[in-house]
Amino acid sequence: MNRFILISFLVILSSFTASAQYRDSIFLFNGQVLIGELKNQNLGVVLIDDKDLKYVNVKAYKIKHIIADHSVFRVETIKKRVYYTSILRTERPGMVRINSGDSTLEIPIADIFLLTPLQKNFFKRLDGNFGLGFSFSKSSKIGQINTNATVSYTDKKFAYQLLMNALSSIDSSKFSRDNENLQLFASYDVSKSWFLAAQVIYQRNLELSIARRFQEMLGAGNKVLLKDHWQIWAISGLSIGQEKSTENMSKVTLEIPVMLRINFFKYSKPNLQLTSNQALYTSLSEAGRVRYDGNFLYSQEIVHNFNVNLSFYVNYDSRPPDASNSNVDYGTALSIAIKF
Repeated sequence: MNRFILISFLVILSSFTASAQYRDSIFLFNGQVLIGELKNQNLGVVLIDDKDLKYVNVKAYKIKHIIADHSVFRVETIKKRVYYTSILRTERPGMVRINSGDSTLEIPIADIFLLTPLQKNFFKRLDGNFGLGFSFSKSSKIGQINTNATVSYTDKKFAYQLLMNALSSIDSSKFSRDNENLQLFASYDVSKSWFLAAQVIYQRNLELSIARRFQEMLGAGNKVLLKDHWQIWAISGLSIGQEKSTENMSKVTLEIPVMLRINFFKYSKPNLQLTSNQALYTSLSEAGRVRYDGNFLYSQEIVHNFNVNLSFYVNYDSRPPDASNSNVDYGTALSIAIKF
């Protein structure tokens, strides 16, 4: 009798564990059903950890129904509304039902700009990609390595993004770190359109005689445009920098930045994404000095979770540390990226 009770208990426990682990459902218009754990929705794509297929990315316009009523999600729509809610089923195709205060409402799945589960597990909220490219010319005997990465993390009120790109060269005698850029950006929502912003940047650019530059920025921004396929954020504030030239000259800079963060995506033959970060800096510590940093990235999926990336960057400084050197630098890079 005791053995029967023990076996029954273990069966019930295992059933409960299985149901607890796989309790979200996505129903597609083609009749397919995915059952697993809903991870996020971002840039028109829903990610689910399917119990049979593991991680599956589903384009939002292909989804008929979503059921994820076991936990709370942060849902941000293209109408700049934010809800903290479970995802409930509705009978209307292409729609979900969410909680809004004391009532519920239905919204199109395609109108969800960002969906993030509010879980305690830090790594489950990470989203990003890593790219690597290499080129070599026999005539010049110079090889070039380019790397780029993007990692995003979203909490209830905060959002973080880490951007990295680097360009290095190799010849017969040395390895040179020509251009490096590392940015950590954080935002805190104060209303449906406005947010506080902070950013820390590390830069290295030998063409502009910059051995290293650290910048810290505090300011505010506005979500200027949130559409089905477009996102544009505008940001400004005050930036302080610590700059060291290749000639070992150091200085502290104070600047007013004006930034635009632009994102366009389309996931219907072909799957592609265009992102651009533009920043104009007007110096308060050096009269007449103006700097511009801009980058553009075109990313297209070639196979599942693998993209080909084509990037272009421009850096301009009206008064570089070494006046005899160039005041503009630009370049392109081609790489293969994996999404995680």
